[in-house]
Amino acid sequence: MSRNRHRFNRTPARLIAAPLMALVAFITLTSLAVAPAEAKKPKKGETFSARVVRVVDGDSIVVQGPLRSDTTRINLAGIDAKGSLDAQQYLSTLLLDNTVTIKVVSTKGVDSSADVSINGSDVAESMVNAGLARSIKDSIRPIRRLRGVGRIARGILSRGSDVG
Repeated sequence: MSRNRHRFNRTPARLIAAPLMALVAFITLTSLAVAPAEAKKPKKGETFSARVVRVVDGDSIVVQGPLRSDTTRINLAGIDAKGSLDAQQYLSTLLLDNTVTIKVVSTKGVDSSADVSINGSDVAESMVNAGLARSIKDSIRPIRRLRGVGRIARGILSRGSDVG
């Protein structure tokens, strides 16, 4: 009889301890499994400072801001480096593990295009000046102007042929 009483006294403790341990394990595992909050995508016109953690290619970098839990890919606005390894090496030497200032120009698609500067110097401009990238800004505007001139010229020619 003393044996049964002894077993009876342990049973309630085991009945309480087992579910309690399971609950603690469940809470611990659930808190670890919850995905971190998604990083806020920068908005057009937003300016912020961030640390460059990776150089993707000659005109794209990955940054991590102080208030952002995740990284953000940034395309340098206004230039094209055509996958140049020299341009990628230049960006790595200039930017990697340094803090840059980013002004978002466009947020189309997954990536953001931005004006990136380090110590007040425009990175895209320095790459164009070094001959490592071509300026897209300069090549787009004249084409638009020429298209407009073509329309005007066609209009003048069509009117001129009606007169004669």
